[in-house]
Amino acid sequence: MIIAVNIRPPSGNSAAGFSDFLFGCISLLAKKHPEHRFIYIAGKSINKEVLTADNISVEYTGQDTIPALLSHYWHQYRIPALLRKLKAEVYFSADGTCALRGRIKQCSLFTDLSWLEHPRFFSRSRIRSKKRSISLFAGKTDQVISFSQQAAGLLAEKLAVDQKKSFILYPPARDRFKPVDPSYRDLIKEKYAEGKEYFLFSGAITPVNNLMHLLKAYSFFKKRQKSNMLLLIAETGLADDREWLDALGSFKFRQEVIRIPSPDVEELVAITASAYAVVNPVYGLNFSNPCAEAMRCGVPVVCSDIPQHREWFGEAAIYANPEDFNDLAQAMMRVYKDEALRNELIASGLTRCRLFSQTETARRLWTAFCQPVNG
Repeated sequence: MIIAVNIRPPSGNSAAGFSDFLFGCISLLAKKHPEHRFIYIAGKSINKEVLTADNISVEYTGQDTIPALLSHYWHQYRIPALLRKLKAEVYFSADGTCALRGRIKQCSLFTDLSWLEHPRFFSRSRIRSKKRSISLFAGKTDQVISFSQQAAGLLAEKLAVDQKKSFILYPPARDRFKPVDPSYRDLIKEKYAEGKEYFLFSGAITPVNNLMHLLKAYSFFKKRQKSNMLLLIAETGLADDREWLDALGSFKFRQEVIRIPSPDVEELVAITASAYAVVNPVYGLNFSNPCAEAMRCGVPVVCSDIPQHREWFGEAAIYANPEDFNDLAQAMMRVYKDEALRNELIASGLTRCRLFSQTETARRLWTAFCQPVNG
């Protein structure tokens, strides 16, 4: 079987963690299924390090970006012609697109649906564009892959996507995230946090990630607990929340909020594994999975009480209403004050995170590839 893989990332914040997800899964599948061929469809170049097996190759289109006006032509004519040339039997696209012509079996992954759940963060024109795009591509593809049952239900309810096409694939927590010994943890705290304990948020600084409420919750926590606990922000994506950036400049505890711009993966692993707790108050989700990666490190998690988090983490996290910073502050205080609860969260998290292993995600992705072919 020849499987063509579109390596073009989705736009905006939803692209965070894309490369690790895509290349990690395909690499595992290529090594496990050497009898099948995997062909990356790239623009003008590709990092040769992702060609990790003899049965992985690359086909160049010569175009890294596709102007909006050419999008329909690209998927209606260019991609179908390329797939015929490659004699591909399955086409996988992780950016929510597909070929609009031809009989090839296709799997399309639809990720961040926060624009559908929380339209106040997005312009009307962007929402209209997203709706048209998903309706078009979900109507053509054979497998509509999403990251949760809730997301699949949302696509069916709001956009009339056929639920018979639905396939659930949990985003993986990268294998390199793991616990560290206490002496190394102390070194990381000295390097990044003046030797102090810290809460950690990892992600982009965007309105949908709800960092205004995180600031307010942290302020509430500091006033109540009189603690030297710091707040670290590992900026792994965009920084386009102007309201938050302005608010931080006049924030009473701004000296205790430490921003770490664009940490590399090894740095992020160290920062995560050394955190007192990870706090993730977001409204929407993407390829990255900081909560599951914290759990792999033996770090307790406080996260927003949204359906996807409940589905993913069960009893392994503390949940807080993302609309109520007081509730978030209370959750942070619970994990700070209750050592027994913190230990319980660590133990349950180490068990729960097995659902998010890269091996399990790759296995599920292979099932998604095979189902349309096998009928």
